[in-house]
Amino acid sequence: MPSKYDSPHYYYKDTIVLNGLCHAFGDYLERLSAIEKFDLIALLALWQSHDTEVQAEGNDPITLEQYLDVADGLFQGYSESVDHALQILINATEGDAIALLQSMSSQLSSGVFAQ
Repeated sequence: MPSKYDSPHYYYKDTIVLNGLCHAFGDYLERLSAIEKFDLIALLALWQSHDTEVQAEGNDPITLEQYLDVADGLFQGYSESVDHALQILINATEGDAIALLQSMSSQLSSGVFAQ
């Protein structure tokens, strides 16, 4: 019998960062709540939006760590799990971010999150 974990919610890349996230929160990040996944989606999407704009202007890419330092006032009050995930993701690449955005969106639409 199919379950909510049978569809493809896994990451499309095998990287140290994504493996660390899976180790902390489960292969499908099922130990993160829906709110925590939405928070991470928002943070990663804003970082990638800013980074894309900066690079389009001919500047060097912005790392997640640099982005969080610059936008520190915007990102307060997140759960310990989101803070822990961000610590794991601090060296994430653009590819890691895109893979996470895709998988967390799919997971949320399929109901794969902690209650």
